[in-house]
Amino acid sequence: DLIKKQNPKFTLTLNNVSFNVEENDNSGYKKVSVSTKGNSKNPVIVYFYKDRHDTVYEGEKKEVVKEIGWSKSTYSTDILHFDEQTKEVPENLPPFITSLEGAFRNNIQETIKNLDKWDTSNIEFMNETFYEAKNFNQDISGWKTNNVSNMDSMFYGASSFDRNLSGWNV
Repeated sequence: DLIKKQNPKFTLTLNNVSFNVEENDNSGYKKVSVSTKGNSKNPVIVYFYKDRHDTVYEGEKKEVVKEIGWSKSTYSTDILHFDEQTKEVPENLPPFITSLEGAFRNNIQETIKNLDKWDTSNIEFMNETFYEAKNFNQDISGWKTNNVSNMDSMFYGASSFDRNLSGWNV
């Protein structure tokens, strides 16, 4: 890990072919550009994506999320279920996540800091997002929902939720 932190980018050259490797943990991919000597201006770029990234919390209480976890499935990239104690998430939802299914299932908070700031324009699945989140009652009217195809049971059991979502394009 220390070597990786000190060398997030490195180049390997074999027989006039250069391989430049760059890891971007925040986006979940490794970028490799391949070029030959004398043709470094037009490299072939290949991206290698991870299949999963675990949620990283600040401290043991699991109330503050530092990095959003996700997992690739057959048809989507799914956010990983947050701990029921979660009360703060990062301001930015990774743009490659396409499913919020069950993200805040059984969450006990009334509001979740930064949740209203998420750009949800790439989300296709919101089913059970707030399933049994009995106290949840936050304004998420600014979420973009025009690409969502499944909202089944999104607020099932979220008995405190009474916000106006009439502006959502569903």
